[in-house]
Amino acid sequence: MSQSSVDVSHITTSHEITLLSLPNELLFVIFKYLTPGDIINLSSIDRNHRNRLIPVIFLKVKQTWQDLKNEINGTTNFLIKYKRWIHELRICDCDASSEWDLDIFSDLLIDMSSLQHLSINSPFSSNWLKYRSHDNLQKLTLYFDPSYLTESEIKSKMNRVFNLNHIANFKVLKQLELHNYQLYGDEKNYPVLILEDITLVDCTWEYPFELSLFNYNENIKKLTLKHSGNNPFIVSERYKHFLTKESFGSLEEMEISFTEGANLPDMRSSFILNVLNKNRFPELGKLTIGFPHLTKVYKKPKVM
Repeated sequence: MSQSSVDVSHITTSHEITLLSLPNELLFVIFKYLTPGDIINLSSIDRNHRNRLIPVIFLKVKQTWQDLKNEINGTTNFLIKYKRWIHELRICDCDASSEWDLDIFSDLLIDMSSLQHLSINSPFSSNWLKYRSHDNLQKLTLYFDPSYLTESEIKSKMNRVFNLNHIANFKVLKQLELHNYQLYGDEKNYPVLILEDITLVDCTWEYPFELSLFNYNENIKKLTLKHSGNNPFIVSERYKHFLTKESFGSLEEMEISFTEGANLPDMRSSFILNVLNKNRFPELGKLTIGFPHLTKVYKKPKVM
C-alpha cells in the first residue's frame, strides 16, 4: 500500500481533548448544567473517571451534626480524606445543643484549608458564633429549615436574632447570607470585618436599627434583599425608612425582589429615582427590582 493511501482516520494524537484532559476550571463550568446524579454516573464509568471527577463531586458536600461529631471523634474520616477539594459545606439538620457544645471550627474545620463557604441550618439566634472563629472562611450562610424539627420544637423556637458582633472572629469573611433573622446592632461597638456582599432573605429589624449600620466601614459593594409577598415587614415604617431615607456610600449594586403575595411596597418611578440619587447611593451603578413574573434592571449612566 502506498503512503498516500494509508487510512489515518483511526489515528489519534497525544493532544486529543477528552473529559479527563479538561482543566478543573472548565469542568466546574460544564458541570453547573448537570445534576449531581449525572456527575456521579459519569464517575462510575471507570477508575480514571472517578479519580478525575473527585474535585467536582466533592466541591459541595452536606453533613449532619452527628456526621461532624463522628469526624471529630475519629469514627469517620470523610471530610479529612476529601478536604483538599471541599469548598462548600452545608450542615443540613438543626441541633442547637451541638452549636454550643461542639466547636466544629477549632476541632474540625481548622484543618479544611480549601473550605470557603459554610451553610448552617440554625434554629435560634446566632450569638453562639461569638465563641467561634475561622481564618479562611469567605462566605457564611445562616438559614432555617424547619423540616428537621418536630412541631412542638418549631412552636417553641425563639426569635432568631443576628448581630454583626456575633461574627467578629471571622476576619476574612466577605459574603454573608441570612434567612429569617431579626437584625440589631450597637452603633458604639463594631467588629473589624471586610464584608462586601450581604444577602438578606425575609429578615426584619426594628427602631432604632437601620440597615445602613451594617456599612459602618463603607465596605459593602453589593446588597440583596429577598422577601415573600406576604411578609408584613415590607410595608412597615422601618422598611419604608430604608427605601426612602438611608444611605450606602460604598454600594455598587443592589437587588430587591419579592415573591408571590398581596403585600407589596410601592416601587414607582419616583422611588427608583430616589434610590439612584447620587447623594444616597453615590457609587450605585446597578439596581434590580424583582416582582412576581417581572424583573427590571436600572443602570446609572457613567459620568465621563
